Amino acid sequence: GLDEMESVPLAFNHLLSRISVYARTSSDYIYNIAGVRLGGAYNKGDIADLYDTVWSTDAYNSKSIYSMTYDDDIVTVKKNEGSMSLLKELPNLNSYGNSNYMFMIPQTITPWDLENDKTNDKEGAYISVRLQINTADGVRVYPSESDTDGYAWVAVPISEVEWKGGYAYSYYLDFTDGAGYVDPEEEGAGEKVLGDAVIKVIASLPEMNEGVENMVVNPNMIGKWAA
Repeated sequence: GLDEMESVPLAFNHLLSRISVYARTSSDYIYNIAGVRLGGAYNKGDIADLYDTVWSTDAYNSKSIYSMTYDDDIVTVKKNEGSMSLLKELPNLNSYGNSNYMFMIPQTITPWDLENDKTNDKEGAYISVRLQINTADGVRVYPSESDTDGYAWVAVPISEVEWKGGYAYSYYLDFTDGAGYVDPEEEGAGEKVLGDAVIKVIASLPEMNEGVENMVVNPNMIGKWAA
């Protein structure tokens, strides 16, 4: 009967890359964030061998922009209060409920070329946040008081990296020294906002658990997800 059968060990590979985005600051400014974008990434790919997690995007010519806004549940980033997750309540594709990360097709990421392609016609990769910057006294610094929306999209390039299947990548936007550049989808694309900010990228081990495989520091900052 079933009780007499020997157990069969099963090994599962994660086929996708897990992406998280956080923000933090050590400056006196207060950063209110009401949305996040990830641009310049493929949302389709082909895989031939389910055991090596290697994908190909050669058959696909265009990349996507993933966007999430959350006007009713703004993330406030303040001095020395730690890293705040910017991916809020993403519906997960399993029974574990919501998560603060997204799964992406493994691929080689090439950065948005700020110097030669401010409007990003070549679809380089970047992270953007829908941002409002205020002083500690509540005076708005960016965007200007004349901006009726009160928020503006500010972006930074993602350093070139290979997203591997089964790896988790955490992007940390550090606003201590600045706020990046005007989003390539917005008027004034590529213009600097309050100096430079910094992204740190941490890639965990394939089991998506503890441990750090590498860290890359970029000298520039970089509803629902929709592509």
